[in-house]
Amino acid sequence: MGPRKRSTPGSAGRRSSRLAAGTPREGPTTGASIYREMIQEARAENAPEEGTSSPERPRKRKRPGDKAAPVEVPQAELAPATDAGEAEDDEDEDDEVEFEDVVIPMPTIQTITRDSDDEDDEEEEVQFEDVDLGSLAVPDTNDSPSREITLNLSAQKAAMTTPRRAVERRKAITKSEKERRFEVHKMHLLCLISHVERRNHWCNDTEVQDALEPLLTGKMVKLLNPRSNLTQFGQTESLKNGLQEARAMFRGKFKITERGMKRALWAEDEAQLKAYNLPEDIDSTLEKAHFIEAAKNLEGSRDVGVQLFCALLRCAGVDARLVCSLQPLSFAPNAPTMPKQRGTQSSPAKMSKAEVYAAAMAKYEAKRPEAPDLASSSSPRRRLGHLHAAGYNVPSISQPTVVTPPPPATKKIRGESPFPIYWIEVLDVAHQKWQPADPLVKNTQFNTDVYEPPASDRENCMSYVIAFEPDGTAKDVTRRYAKAYNSKTRKMRIDGAFANTIMSDTNDMTGEKWLRKVMRRYRKPSPTDVDQIEDTALGAAEMREPMPRNVADFKDHPIYALERHLRRHEVLVPGAERCGTVGAGSKGPLENVYRRRDVRIARSRDKWYRMGREVKPGEEPVKMLPKRARRKSRFGDDYDEEDDDPDKVGLFGDEIAGTPIYMFEQTELYHPPPVVDGKVPKNKFGNLDVYVPSMIPPGGVHIVHDRAREAAFILGIDYAPALTGFQFKGRQGTAVLTGVIIPQECEDGVRAALRGLAHLDAERAEELRSRQALRMWSRLLKALRIRERIFANVDPDEEAEAEERGQGLDKGKGVADDENIEMEDAPSDVSEEIYMVEDDEGGGFLVGRERERESERRYLWLWGGARDKLRTARKCKPSQPLPKNWPQHIPYLTYPLYSPKLTKHHFQSIRTRPPPSEELADVPRDLKPGPCPLARITPITDPRHPACGQSGLYAARDLRPGELILPYLGEVHVGNTSGEAGGEHADSDYDLWLDHGGDVAVDAARTGNEARFVNDYRGVPGKERPNAEFRAVWDPRFGSGAGERGMAVFVLPAGKKATGKARSVGIAKGEEILVSYGKGFWERRRAEETG
Repeated sequence: MGPRKRSTPGSAGRRSSRLAAGTPREGPTTGASIYREMIQEARAENAPEEGTSSPERPRKRKRPGDKAAPVEVPQAELAPATDAGEAEDDEDEDDEVEFEDVVIPMPTIQTITRDSDDEDDEEEEVQFEDVDLGSLAVPDTNDSPSREITLNLSAQKAAMTTPRRAVERRKAITKSEKERRFEVHKMHLLCLISHVERRNHWCNDTEVQDALEPLLTGKMVKLLNPRSNLTQFGQTESLKNGLQEARAMFRGKFKITERGMKRALWAEDEAQLKAYNLPEDIDSTLEKAHFIEAAKNLEGSRDVGVQLFCALLRCAGVDARLVCSLQPLSFAPNAPTMPKQRGTQSSPAKMSKAEVYAAAMAKYEAKRPEAPDLASSSSPRRRLGHLHAAGYNVPSISQPTVVTPPPPATKKIRGESPFPIYWIEVLDVAHQKWQPADPLVKNTQFNTDVYEPPASDRENCMSYVIAFEPDGTAKDVTRRYAKAYNSKTRKMRIDGAFANTIMSDTNDMTGEKWLRKVMRRYRKPSPTDVDQIEDTALGAAEMREPMPRNVADFKDHPIYALERHLRRHEVLVPGAERCGTVGAGSKGPLENVYRRRDVRIARSRDKWYRMGREVKPGEEPVKMLPKRARRKSRFGDDYDEEDDDPDKVGLFGDEIAGTPIYMFEQTELYHPPPVVDGKVPKNKFGNLDVYVPSMIPPGGVHIVHDRAREAAFILGIDYAPALTGFQFKGRQGTAVLTGVIIPQECEDGVRAALRGLAHLDAERAEELRSRQALRMWSRLLKALRIRERIFANVDPDEEAEAEERGQGLDKGKGVADDENIEMEDAPSDVSEEIYMVEDDEGGGFLVGRERERESERRYLWLWGGARDKLRTARKCKPSQPLPKNWPQHIPYLTYPLYSPKLTKHHFQSIRTRPPPSEELADVPRDLKPGPCPLARITPITDPRHPACGQSGLYAARDLRPGELILPYLGEVHVGNTSGEAGGEHADSDYDLWLDHGGDVAVDAARTGNEARFVNDYRGVPGKERPNAEFRAVWDPRFGSGAGERGMAVFVLPAGKKATGKARSVGIAKGEEILVSYGKGFWERRRAEETG
């Protein structure tokens, strides 16, 4: 019914008079009289008091075509009460029966009838929406000054437009996040499988089955176990009937009171996880005792119900499986996330129609002004709303009563998926086939098409369906229930193409191998005939899957492929035939569909080489990969990793835009060059590429051992380190060398050398342990002896009192630390301890002196503040084998030995690096201490040699010009410029200055390394000039890691006139290393001889 013009209070009076004259508009006379009476009473109730006024909302505009004459109303009548306007609204709608349930409008909201759908009318209505006509005076257009008005249509349009909800875009996940999700997916999958395994074990519990056995009747048991003399059809029908009766019985007795398992979703941030709370009706069956209680009470979640139904069937002797659709966290980038938590205000429960009506009336009565109490029945205002109100008995609702519905017998769980998570499978023995059944959710059986949820279901997703048998074995039966296993379901599984891509980047095991390894634990030792039939049926179901109907499902499909979905290194074989077409939508062009078996992996020459293959000559590339963007190096120039690729240059020397790739059929096995005359071929870096075993050269053998290079070097065998791959950090790769390649005839010798090195390492470790034990025993004995000497003449009572007060000596330490502080810088009265080496069997005692005297002096030195110097002296102890021909009476040094007479000033002078103007060569930090591999000590037997009968230093291999041979080690002491302090070294022939200004020198007369055997070139037959020199160096290995000044022996650099071999070889192998001692040394020697 169209809207009618709302009459004013004045017109209402005239209208009622017409009704009283006996010309009612509609309805019987009784209805008209009652209606007239109600309006008069309402007007009387709402008449404003004298002297008061209230604002009135404006009347509606006149509708086009309405012929009613306008009614002139005085200004005083334009301000009725708000309730009067509401009563008039009810009067306008008196013909609509639907308004029996009175809806009270909000008094502060103004409504207007829209005459047209035109946009101009809507704007006009909005302009009049908030205007108060009661206080608005008509302005005089003649007297008002002219003003400039600016119209902003954009702002008006924006105000009229309904604001759209902002769509939050999810950020793309990084590669590390993908790998983390993949690992979480695997862990979650293992936990879910273990959970279902435990529930399956509970279904076999005798206590659970005893609680469920009374539910079965004899008829059910008889039907569930059909007789063997029945036909195949009869046995199946008997199983169906028995299963149907059992389902109906169990469905009627089991009550679903809790929430079961649902799909796991990712949280977008940690705050969302902290704000997440588990539902109050979450499944509480966590232990076996709870499961037994649920079996007795027959209530719980629907998951527990299916598990109990499985136990019931097993109790009846039916071979039943427990099937679960696992819901692990997805590893896909577009995996669904948890919904955002709403505000803490809980939404009220949905009320019934009576409750809504009662609440609205109570709210209205509270806002309504008090009316005079009438002696009659209910107020006419409450009955106003319909013309036939006389025939309707309106009850009094002054005190509304809330009608509470009775509680339901079974609690309804909201938000659960309409598809089950758990169901069962029973074995149809007649057909040797497993058939599904669900007693609670779908209430169906022998139908495999009703268990897969749609993609829009956020609570359930079918990706893994695992069926557990009573004996604990399990099988993946996803292909039985998934309608699009290859095109959709497989992409969500760990054995899908996307998962295999992620796993291939992290390790060698693919997702398919990982899942097969997991399910191997639940595999039967020997498959039965039923298992073989089932495997064949599952494979056939996968192969019967039809071709996808949309383009997206073709991506990573195991059977079909589209050319648009081929990856960067995938190509179609030449002459591949299409097997169908598909279009992207109704208007998209048709695309050819190819078989996945026609897709090949193509690689570049370098990739094939790393796989042990090479491209055949004359082969054309099947595809050109787009050229990667050239990156600028840190020095500003362009850098391209593939500048040396031969495929980047065309036939006529022009550059090819891109990288050519080739298929497997275009390659052949790589044949490396053989080992000839014991010489192993090497690349330009001195290594040999052995990416695969087939790249080992003929006549060679690969020795994979960490010390294979050392063994081959000791034996003097030609070898080449085996390059087996690269370790990448970002875009930069580092070569990985694994073992060496040696001639095949030398394999036994190298392996024997490796065994000998292993025995030497074991002996050295045992020797170190023995020395450590002896050192600890020596320390204990020395501490006891010192304690005995200190308390020799002390009364036992005083000794006990001192120990109680903590003033005595600490056992194992000697004198207290405060005494050491006073003697820290005091010079020691011992001058010979620094030349001595600890005896292997003496536990720290000196050699060549009386043990009692020297041990006492050493104790005094130790407790006199020279403990650091003793630790340095202990480093003189050879931890490695001595060099060949080393004299036994001279201690061998691997670190400098410092004299106790050195002061802080001396140490500061040699441990302060000089300015750059004083050029010092740096000793490599990784230079290993011990015997020098570049030189060897050799006795001199030539009678023409000035040092005949002594020893000299000879080169062990060809030495380059300017090469460092070895450092010059000895005792670092105070120089000769301080008078008496350096007198003991004044006559030494092995003394060199370290720092003349700091008065520090190094002497190798009584201890040192191989450098002390370097002779002077003068008088040596055939030598007219030295081939080596002493040079000051900075050694970062010493000085507590900060470095210090030292001396070293270097090969003389090649001169400008050097030609041929002299430019690359400064000292040939076997040649003696000779230096110049200087003219001052020989002048002093001649003066001593003549004097």
